[in-house]
Amino acid sequence: MGPLPPTGQWVRLEVPAALVGLENRVLSGMAFTLFDGLATWDTAGKR
Repeated sequence: MGPLPPTGQWVRLEVPAALVGLENRVLSGMAFTLFDGLATWDTAGKR
């Protein structure tokens, strides 16, 4: 969704629902997968 952020800084990741085929759909859950790295998750959902 853009260039890589600077190391050690928080970055907000926003992905438009339409871009992943979820616009106007109801979700019952979400899952996140991380490969070979470290991430800290905060609030996730509709904005």
